[in-house]
Amino acid sequence: QRNLEFFTVAYSYLIQILPVLVVSPLYFAGAVELGVITQSSGAFNSILDDLSLVVNEFEGLSSFSAGLDRLASFVERMETYHT
Repeated sequence: QRNLEFFTVAYSYLIQILPVLVVSPLYFAGAVELGVITQSSGAFNSILDDLSLVVNEFEGLSSFSAGLDRLASFVERMETYHT
């Protein structure tokens, strides 16, 4: 649980910093204006929100998977007792 929380928190901070790190060299070189950094950050976050479904729902998906595993084990035991 703690490792999962560490990953999701690190992921949420990384997605805030990554677009700025990519575009800021262009700003310091004079190739783009400051507003481009803000625009690229907003565009990156909009696209990433749609693509981050698995990361955002990972805890729920892992709980569902664990439940399926327990259910499969239960069915196997019931079948061995039944025969």
